[in-house]
Amino acid sequence: MPLSRPVPLMIQGMAWIWEYVFLTQRRW
Repeated sequence: MPLSRPVPLMIQGMAWIWEYVFLTQRRW
């Protein structure tokens, strides 16, 4: 299992977290 693939996953996770944070901040 090569470890040269966690970059896209990390980017996707960050995008999801950013979206979640954005929605939460807008709700405030």
